[in-house]
Amino acid sequence: MEGIYLDNNATTKTDDRVFVTMRPYLTNHFAHPSSLHPLGTKVREKIEQARDSVAVLLGTSHTDEIVFTSVPFGIVTGWYKRMSAKWERSF
Repeated sequence: MEGIYLDNNATTKTDDRVFVTMRPYLTNHFAHPSSLHPLGTKVREKIEQARDSVAVLLGTSHTDEIVFTSVPFGIVTGWYKRMSAKWERSF
């Protein structure tokens, strides 16, 4: 009998289509996108293309508001709330 994984709060299986799309960037094209060398600028171009694609899916032209992160969303949200509250208290 195959089990059913129910702990998606901890981690979620990567969709096969996402893995296939990301595989080149996990194996061969893994340069730092802020680097000025050709490998870095190529990765940066691909990130910007991905950002444009997400903007189209979301129906927005505000690509500057689309942020990719490797940190789990809940951690980012909690950090943002804490920092916002701390910043507001400083005024």
